[in-house]
Amino acid sequence: MELNRIQAGVPGLKGTSGPARRTQAATAGVRPSRGRPADVTGRIGRGWDAAQIFLDPRASAGTLPTTRTIMETQRTPAYYVWGPDHQVRGPAELPALVSDARQGRLTADTWVYRDDAGAWRRAADWPELKALLGPRTPAPPASGRTPEQLRRIKIFAELDHAQLATLLNYLEPVDARQFSVLFRKGDPGDAMYSVLAGEVRAREITAGQERTLFTLAAGDSFGELALLIEGERATDVVANTDARLLRLPAAAFARIVREEPALAAPLLLAVARTLAHRARALGERLVADLTLAQVAGGISV
Repeated sequence: MELNRIQAGVPGLKGTSGPARRTQAATAGVRPSRGRPADVTGRIGRGWDAAQIFLDPRASAGTLPTTRTIMETQRTPAYYVWGPDHQVRGPAELPALVSDARQGRLTADTWVYRDDAGAWRRAADWPELKALLGPRTPAPPASGRTPEQLRRIKIFAELDHAQLATLLNYLEPVDARQFSVLFRKGDPGDAMYSVLAGEVRAREITAGQERTLFTLAAGDSFGELALLIEGERATDVVANTDARLLRLPAAAFARIVREEPALAAPLLLAVARTLAHRARALGERLVADLTLAQVAGGISV
């Protein structure tokens, strides 16, 4: 079931104050303070069962999907989750949220909407989730990084909490100053990099002229091919800003394959999918360029 656009008034929004007004504002798609979900464009996330839901970014305060408009005959509460990618995922039933909480995908501070209550709350504030998401103080890994930070990196997004915690033991933090060169064309390809913060660019220099090939920001990775085959770097990569990165050496990846089979399989699949999507995008771009050249009469294909 797909709901193209849902708008319903939220009674009592005017004239309220304090926590009640902030809660209503959050459900209405208004961005109050402290990170509540707002201006939502939803999509189905992996592991969720039903429809897409959209809140119009241009909608005025007081718009909210109601139980009646979403599913007239719904008998059990449906939940919607405000994800780290700023997308609404759902609807889902409680067992799906419990599973995600146990795997670390749902944290205490994740915003969750329950349709029968008509409100957004932090996951730990819902009684049915509180026991799973109570205060915890796990010891941070030696690198100072956490599994939650890794989940912001696209290539690692499908790994569960335990797999991310294991992966941290194989990653090396890298701090790059603005304009510093991470590697140059022709250098040995010996690691994959992931951007935690900042921005880098891949460049090509021909006849003294620099051309930017692509720019990468937080959540992006590059150099994945170095995990699978030995070879030389095809381009320079330079920091556009001060940047924080994580480096996965090819030797460490080989150790993961030998020592951590539960991590190796999903990580290898994630790398393969990333490379496949990139190859398809490059192929489509090449076809478009050739077609344009043909139309212009430059070459014959």
